[in-house]
Amino acid sequence: MDAERLCAYCVSHADTLKASKAVSEAVLQLKDLYAVRARLLRHKAAHSQHLSALKRSEDKTVYAALEQGLRPAIEGLKKSIQKIETAIKELIAGNEALDTRYRLLLSVPGIGHVTAVYLICCTNNFSEAVSGKSLACYAGVAPFGKQSGTSIRGRARVNHMANKELKKLLHQGARSVVVHKEEFRSYYERKKAEGKHDLCVLNAIKNKILLRVASVVSKGRKYEEKLPVAA
Repeated sequence: MDAERLCAYCVSHADTLKASKAVSEAVLQLKDLYAVRARLLRHKAAHSQHLSALKRSEDKTVYAALEQGLRPAIEGLKKSIQKIETAIKELIAGNEALDTRYRLLLSVPGIGHVTAVYLICCTNNFSEAVSGKSLACYAGVAPFGKQSGTSIRGRARVNHMANKELKKLLHQGARSVVVHKEEFRSYYERKKAEGKHDLCVLNAIKNKILLRVASVVSKGRKYEEKLPVAA
């Protein structure tokens, strides 16, 4: 039934539908490496949490025996993660298109190595024009208002149909720039003083980060941080 409906839709809209660009071999490899990295990190976190729980619940003798079995697995996962990270960096460095986008993304405050790699994977290395608004919608950080008729209006909310992994990475980036970047710290403090909720302000900062991402990619020029005006 799904196949029939998709086919009917394609036939009825054949004059307006446009084929997406094929995902490059390099991006496919990067996606595979990122997926393996994420899987290894989950396993490492699970073993580490289990070991921590055992330390609290078991006596020292039992814990020492259990640690002998789990500790080598954790160390092995750490080494595997390091090898995957090296492979990711080598793949990017060896591909001009990937390396160019990667360096542009890293110039944006709040975008680190992992977030830059993930954005490249999500957008097929920005093979098509991507606006800041579309990125914000995709990451679930763009607020949408609710309105019924002309009188009933609800508070603007973000859509829960979003890429949760990207949203999580952006949250970490937003927390970082609030601490380390004067521009974002002053914005955060000003909005908090106005009575805005912490998560609401952070959401706005995530939006600002993505707007800068779209800007540097479209212009092909690294982000130039605005220096604070001297008093």
